[in-house]
Amino acid sequence: MGIRNEATNIAQVRARLNGVDHIFLDEVSILSCHDMYKIAAQLAKALNNFDEPYGGINMLFAGDFAQLPPVGGQSLYSYSVGTHVHSGLKPGGQEAAVGKALWHQVTTVVILRGNTRQKIQAPQDASLRKALVNMRYGNCTAEDIKFLRALQASKKSGRPNLSSK
Repeated sequence: MGIRNEATNIAQVRARLNGVDHIFLDEVSILSCHDMYKIAAQLAKALNNFDEPYGGINMLFAGDFAQLPPVGGQSLYSYSVGTHVHSGLKPGGQEAAVGKALWHQVTTVVILRGNTRQKIQAPQDASLRKALVNMRYGNCTAEDIKFLRALQASKKSGRPNLSSK
């Protein structure tokens, strides 16, 4: 029964990918090396193309590596995972190495520098943005912390209340 279900799932994925030229994968920072391997392996299986990465489909990755790392497994930028597979590695380690090698095959990188989400800012928006940027680089100031604490929900007067709009 399991083999039939897998064949049905592969056929369904193949049908959904019919006519698809590109796959856009956002939040790549939360993918582990092993996740990258699994995505490539499943696409190769679904597209019946084992000779090209990701089954030959074009992949577009987006994300910010200063955000969340993977929940489990080593991140794509981890130094603890190499790109060489050898007999001393367990199967999971071999797959992680292949996943990292796949990541190293990315050929074009575009770095976006402008924040277009917050073009018009109230003073509070500017303070929040500044605090978040400082937090991203581990450089929060006392002013940032005071501002962020003022945003904590509380029953105290002058503080945000969870039951208010």
